[in-house]
Amino acid sequence: MMRLPENRNPSFSLKKVISKAVSPIVWFFNAIGEARLDKARLEAAIVIQREYPQETVGYVFNLLKYGDIGELTLKGKGQTK
Repeated sequence: MMRLPENRNPSFSLKKVISKAVSPIVWFFNAIGEARLDKARLEAAIVIQREYPQETVGYVFNLLKYGDIGELTLKGKGQTK
């Protein structure tokens, strides 16, 4: 039986072509956004670390990055200045 052209699966998919072209662009802008967030987190970590000199900037940065900054403030409650 002969198949009509509209019944065949198309070998060309515009959606696939567009997604392959857009994917690197989306990745690029997501990477820029994440880098800007990391820069802001680093600047905040430097400021916060001044209040907690016993902690390193890297430790404070990771607390900010993973949303655990409350751990630092709980740690500091038992200490007096």
